Amino acid sequence: METYYIFCEGKKTEPNYFEGFVRYADPEQVKINCFGLGKETLRILELAQNYIRKNEIKQSHIWLVFDRDDFVAKNFDETIQKVKELDQKRKGGNTYRCAWSNECFELWILLHFSYYQTLFHRDEYIRLL
Repeated sequence: METYYIFCEGKKTEPNYFEGFVRYADPEQVKINCFGLGKETLRILELAQNYIRKNEIKQSHIWLVFDRDDFVAKNFDETIQKVKELDQKRKGGNTYRCAWSNECFELWILLHFSYYQTLFHRDEYIRLL
């Protein structure tokens, strides 16, 4: 069985999106655990590592998901580098990956349903969804 732990920046949007995968996954082949943390990049990594260590997680796929947004570029780059280093070590047989959107995850979801070729503020995405 493949097991995934997805640690998200957003508290609701990203976890709701990934929880949708659970409906289509064969529960005998894939297990998805998703956590909406509401934290910035380096803090997400720290919380994920603590969770993995505390729960002695092994042989799993660990994902960190966050927006690029207004985070300090140094922290964003440092998080990606640290995740690459963790993946190279494969501690406990775990794989580590990052996924990010350049501005906001909500726009990415919105584009699943409609084509937009206009500029509007990110607060408008929620209303449109």
